[in-house]
Amino acid sequence: MAKTNNKKGDVIVDEPIDDESLIKSELSNYEFFITPKLVYQVLFFEATYKVANGKPILIIGPTGSGKSLFTHIFKKLFEKEHADRPVITYNCSFFGGDINMIRSELFGHVKGAFTGAKEGKEGIFAQKDVGAVILEEIGDLPPETQAQLLRFIETGEYQRVGSAKIEKATVSQVIGVTNREDKLRDDLRYRFQPFYVPPLHERREDILYYIVLKYPDLARDLEGWELLTLLAHNWPGNIRELLMVLGIFKQLKNIDFLIRKDQYKRFAPSFLFELERRYTDLHGRRLLDLIDNLKENGVQIEFLENYLNVYSLGIIPSLTKKTVTNDIKRPLNDFKFSSLTLACDDSYFYFAEKYGFLTILFYDVPFNRIIKGFERYCWLFYQNMRGDKNLIDIEDDIYFYRSNELGAKESYERYGPDNMNELLPLRKQIITFLSGIEVAEEAGIEPLSIEHLRHLAHRHPENSFLSSIIKKIKQGSDRHKEKIFDMREDELLRYYYNNLLNIAGGKVAKVARMSGIKLTTLRSKLDRLSIKYKK
Repeated sequence: MAKTNNKKGDVIVDEPIDDESLIKSELSNYEFFITPKLVYQVLFFEATYKVANGKPILIIGPTGSGKSLFTHIFKKLFEKEHADRPVITYNCSFFGGDINMIRSELFGHVKGAFTGAKEGKEGIFAQKDVGAVILEEIGDLPPETQAQLLRFIETGEYQRVGSAKIEKATVSQVIGVTNREDKLRDDLRYRFQPFYVPPLHERREDILYYIVLKYPDLARDLEGWELLTLLAHNWPGNIRELLMVLGIFKQLKNIDFLIRKDQYKRFAPSFLFELERRYTDLHGRRLLDLIDNLKENGVQIEFLENYLNVYSLGIIPSLTKKTVTNDIKRPLNDFKFSSLTLACDDSYFYFAEKYGFLTILFYDVPFNRIIKGFERYCWLFYQNMRGDKNLIDIEDDIYFYRSNELGAKESYERYGPDNMNELLPLRKQIITFLSGIEVAEEAGIEPLSIEHLRHLAHRHPENSFLSSIIKKIKQGSDRHKEKIFDMREDELLRYYYNNLLNIAGGKVAKVARMSGIKLTTLRSKLDRLSIKYKK
């Protein structure tokens, strides 16, 4: 409740504060967000920083994946320990391939060292008050300059361009950032402690969080089939491409949709039908092609649509109001900012106070249901949820998310409706569609179990779909560890603390210092997670 005073000094209680407005205002103050699938990455980067202990760190990730988030974290961590020595950033691609200019920026030059060098200059490594240097696009450095940088990293020594004098630098740490790891000399690359930023297709769940945080009004307009299309896209441009597409969506909302292409006018307006290839390869036509192919091969589209609708997704675009009477279902239409927590009290999630950005935890919104629905879509069509491909283009390749669940009874209990027999006909239709072979039941074998699929593959050795199933099953049997993105929270934390214990030689006190928490708090966490350690 807000309180104000009148002229007499009486306290007046105003109307309740609008939580939605307050939270939206709070969100606008933050440049970075730590989405759920990045929580572990931040914890791991903290450990990387501590293990490096002043040695170089190389942040590697595809373009647009969020490497700047981790350079921001590095600055905060470094400045906390070296408040009087700032971190400076240099983009190595700024001067293109001009070796003299790049060397001059890094190491400096003497007067007359090259054409145009009328005065001497100190490079960034010669500045006395600089504590650390972030070299963005370090992969763009010419090989000769990389060799000089390697010498500097190993010895702290350098030479100005045009000078034979060896000088000593005071810079204490170098951070490299690149999406072109293959362009680095091996001897230089091995001098860095590596840290990899995952692409967006490996953490597709985060797509929903970026949408509602950056464009909440647009999120409320999305239909179930549009959500499926966005989740299925592999986003080669990562977060940058996603935000660009949403920005185009926002622009299109201000345009009269009467200019739409004729082949899409029978559908309700959707920005996915308006996107052009010059901007992105994402387009609603992919889903329309899939629907046509499924229909031609006898797959019950309406049953599939109803099945996905249970999880707030869909596969059939809404038709125009002239042909339908039901209102269009928009899964995120009821989204409220008041349903999210900006920072959790649990000490695992203290990033807002520590770094100046948010860890977002959502409650009472359909995100979990949507993600479960997307997992079921991938399961039905034998797609790898983390694969680097558009998962709507199901005929391009066959993947498996968890190959040990391909047809076993447990997978129906996990992915199927209450009565798994209802899903069996649809499952058979999809396998027939993918393989081109009619699936017949066999006595004594569970329908569509791994054993059943093996029998089919044995009978049809030339079938690429069935052959790929057997190959993936064999690969899956040799898999010892799941990716961190597949872990539950407790599993992830056990993995994190067990690795810290290994790094620290089992010394709990050292782990407490590395993780930045109190020793008593750490012991209680380890006990709760059933992690054994030396008392």
